[in-house]
Amino acid sequence: MQFESSGSYSCEVSTQTPIYTKPSNDHELLVIETQRDPPEVLIPKSAYQVGERLEVNCTSSPARPVADITWLVNGIPDPCQLWIAFRTKNSKTSTGER
Repeated sequence: MQFESSGSYSCEVSTQTPIYTKPSNDHELLVIETQRDPPEVLIPKSAYQVGERLEVNCTSSPARPVADITWLVNGIPDPCQLWIAFRTKNSKTSTGER
């Protein structure tokens, strides 16, 4: 199965005599490609001083649909609005500053 196989499927039955055509209902099919590897977090330094700018990067492996990235700080979703997300061929990277 290929990802491109996602879409709306239906069929139509017809006979020659008597002329008869009957379409089926449409059915949606979604083919997904799961991530093969866990996300990778890159932090340039292991220690920062108060007031210093933190730049971090999280990259997910290719997946379709593309994964969403949520940053957690001490296990809690970070409300910081400074995260920048961008996509590259079926993967997603999120970088941020705090």
